[in-house]
Amino acid sequence: MNKNNKLSLQTRKCLQVHIGEGAANEIYELINNMSEEIISLKRNKVNVTQIMPVSSDPNESPRYS
Repeated sequence: MNKNNKLSLQTRKCLQVHIGEGAANEIYELINNMSEEIISLKRNKVNVTQIMPVSSDPNESPRYS
């Protein structure tokens, strides 16, 4: 894959030669779409902080230890 995470035209041509044009186009499009989805997921990723319930009783809560 090149810089923009898309398969090159050379790779597409090689796929066409080895497995046929229809299958090669399908694989090419699938891989490129998956690459775009991964980029989107990475761009929109958020950090999740675990929140633990806190009891108001100082003897039951680690908050007051």
